[in-house]
Amino acid sequence: MAQSAARTATAPTLIGSGFLIGLCTVPCSGAVYLGVLSLLALQPTALLGFGYLVLYNLMFVLPLVVILAAASARPTLNRLAHWNLHHKEWMRLALGGGVVVMGLLILATA
Repeated sequence: MAQSAARTATAPTLIGSGFLIGLCTVPCSGAVYLGVLSLLALQPTALLGFGYLVLYNLMFVLPLVVILAAASARPTLNRLAHWNLHHKEWMRLALGGGVVVMGLLILATA
């Protein structure tokens, strides 16, 4: 459905959709970006600020590019889907356990 809609959409529609998606991701990534901007503003030299900007891109943007590359490779997706199909119960147990551990850590530090 989404692929057929993207194929028939016009350029302004795609740009508007990208803007709306970016707006919806601000609560997740905006805090990190604002933190980096505040570090940049506090630096006495532009070179040190540029170093922080490079570090931000390595830590935040590069993993997104890697995930995009992996998601666009059909053989990788097929292997992951096959692995997930055979290990579904263990994945659910691990994810559920991780959420419980995070909840306990939040309670312990609050």
